[in-house]
Amino acid sequence: MDLAALVLALLVIGIKQMLILALSGAGFQPLAALLLAIPELISLTINIFLFAILIQVIISWINPGSYNPAISLIHSLTEPLLSPVRRRMPDMGGLDLSPMVVMIGLVILEMLLIPPVKAMIGGIL
Repeated sequence: MDLAALVLALLVIGIKQMLILALSGAGFQPLAALLLAIPELISLTINIFLFAILIQVIISWINPGSYNPAISLIHSLTEPLLSPVRRRMPDMGGLDLSPMVVMIGLVILEMLLIPPVKAMIGGIL
């Protein structure tokens, strides 16, 4: 995990939230903007994994087994999520349902994680 990239993403999303707060009339509140950036960053991370899995599935239908640096990057990004599910899933005769299971799990995780974090931050502010 790259801590510098995570801090940069948090700062960029925090600046976006600060601009939104300023335009809505709440004034200049950098701490509130950084706190509001946390659930946005979590949601962005989950969405990156969702789209990476979706792209990997579509590429496997169109051109399976080809080599491309972008495909390699997507594979290295999604494989830590997909391989444990593949090991636990029964053999389906060549049909890999692990991307669907992981995508459903990520959507459920986002639904269960983001609203409580936003409520907790709303309670602080």
